[in-house]
This record gives sequence, C-alpha cells and structure tokens, in this order.
Amino acid sequence: MTGPPPFWHLITRPAATPRDPPPDRVASWRAAAGRLADLVSPALAAHLLAEAEARTGAVLIDPETAHRSRLANRLTRHGQIAVARRIAEAGIEAVYIKGFASAHTLYPDPDLRCFGDLDVLVRAPDAPRLLTLLADDGFVFTGEALPAWGFQSDASYPPITGPDGQVNLDIHVRPDAFPAWRALTVARLFAAAETVRVDGLTLGVPSPDHAFLLCVTNAAKDKFGPFAVRKIVDAIQILRRRPSVDWERVAALAAEGGLEKAARGFVALLRRLGLEIERLPCGAPPAGLDRPPAGLARGAFEAMAGAHLALEPDMPGPGTALAREFLLAWAPADALRLNLRRLAGLLGRPTLPPGLPRAAVERR
Repeated sequence: MTGPPPFWHLITRPAATPRDPPPDRVASWRAAAGRLADLVSPALAAHLLAEAEARTGAVLIDPETAHRSRLANRLTRHGQIAVARRIAEAGIEAVYIKGFASAHTLYPDPDLRCFGDLDVLVRAPDAPRLLTLLADDGFVFTGEALPAWGFQSDASYPPITGPDGQVNLDIHVRPDAFPAWRALTVARLFAAAETVRVDGLTLGVPSPDHAFLLCVTNAAKDKFGPFAVRKIVDAIQILRRRPSVDWERVAALAAEGGLEKAARGFVALLRRLGLEIERLPCGAPPAGLDRPPAGLARGAFEAMAGAHLALEPDMPGPGTALAREFLLAWAPADALRLNLRRLAGLLGRPTLPPGLPRAAVERR
C-alpha cells in the first residue's frame, strides 16, 4: 500500500495507528470521523476510535458531543426495554435482532450502540396478538409514505410508534425479507438463539452465525448504501467475538438461501476496509466466500467500496440500486423476483405479511 493508511484502519487495525501523525492527517481523520458519527452516532464513533485516539493523543470526536449522543441512546434503550418487558410479561416468545441485539452483545456499554428501531422477531401466529397488545398500549402505525418504487416486505410490518413517540418498533415474522428467509428461517433463529440479561429480563438474541448473516442481508438489502455502515461496524465486532462465527455453517446457509453473492461482496468490503479476518478468532472464510466480485460486478464493487473507504457512501439512485442488486447482492432470478414484487406494490398491491388484526389496520 502506498500513501497513508485509510481512515478505516483506525477501526480495523487500531494497533497499527501511527503515534505521531502530521497535523494535516489528523485534520483529515477528524473530518472522516465526523462523517462516521453522522452515520453511526457520535457515541459509537467515539468508541470505535478510542484506541486510535489514545495512541495518537488526537481528539477525533468531541467528547461532549459523544456524551450527549450516549445519553440520547440511553433514553431510546430504556424505552425499548420497557417494550421488551411488556412483551415478556405477555408471554410472547421473541428474538431481538439487529441494533438492539448488537447493543447488548457486542459492545461494553449498550448505550454506545442502542439507537434506531427496536426489531423483534416473533412466530407468525403470535404476531396478531402482539400487534393487538401494542395497539391497546397506544402504539400506532407511523403512516409514513410508502416508497415510490412499490413497497414490499414479506418479513415485517410497517413500523409502529409508541404513544410518546420515543420507541419505533418493527415486528418481524421472518428474520429478513426474501431471499434471506429461505435459509434464515424463524425456526432456526429461535432454535440457535442465545440469551442475554437486560435489566432483569432474559431476552433472546441471534447466534453469531445468524447475526453475521443478518448483517450481510441487511447491507445487501440497503444496496450497500449509507445504512450498511452500521452493519459493517457490527459485523467487525461479531468477528472479533470469542467464540465467533462458524464459517462453514455460514457458507452452508448462504448456499441454501442464495446469499453467496451478497456474502462475498460483504466479506470483500470488510477486507477492503482493512479487516484482517484471518487474524480474528473466526479465522479466514472458506474460499467460496472469500473472493472479491469479478467480471461485470467488479466495477460496481470498486465504486461502492471506494465510497465506503472515503466514508461517503451514497444513497444509490434507481439505476445504481438495480445494478448493485443484480451484480453484488442476489442471484439474477431472485433480484428479478424482488423487483416484480415492487412492481406489484407500485400498482397498488403492497406485499405484507398476513395477519394484521383489524384494530391495528384501522390505526394506520
């Protein structure tokens, strides 16, 4: 590598951070740190950069801004825990996925990560009961406008918001949308779920294998755009865990679900950002998952990876989004099926999981 190391190396290779960087490099790092904070919150950005800051003595994230962000995350988290307690008291078995699970399993303080929606996976027969329970508690559908290119979701309902507006809740009846649910089934997530103690509650969270694949599928579903940065950060923490992911199991699930292309692109992106996966507890992925996109996909990958390296990931327009879906995310047949579903939504037939209780529908 020629020239100074990319900013991402402060996160992926913090021990290699030079101790006496020149002022102009610190200034460029500080600008990139600001972009990172905008994408993942100042609290989490400060945590990710703490070792690099300690080595250099440079302040990359304003401590007061990080502190306020942490307090805001704490407020969100306690609101989410109150909802989780209500669900537990009702006797509804659940697995908490995505940000809430990451906050309580991957970071020394969950308030570093706990922001955004509360994503809860329940078995489909329990969803109407949960929706009715929450509607009785004052939760309502947000009424947000559906995307112009045909709303589709066969995994979760539109978000619902608590009466004080503090908690947004995504109720999942599948861990993630097609094609992920072909391999990441509800039964498998529940069977392999780990537990974590949160304020006196015992809550289910995905196993490391499933959590990593959900990072992959969510990043691919978001077309490797700005929202993928959170998944990248969580995936790095998952791979650093002891015990970490079982690559053979991940590869088998990816093959079963048609997720190999997305997984290869995601692993290649982690490597491009400087993560030396073979040095982590998980070891190197198998060859089937550890090769960068080639052929027509190479150009799309290079553009996407370059944007992430600069911490300027774009919200892809329609053409770029389609290209990334077909070239970097899904098999052609699966990408075509997804877009046909969006067309159905555009024509007035949005796809949603079945089972919305009438009371919840009337509140939309």
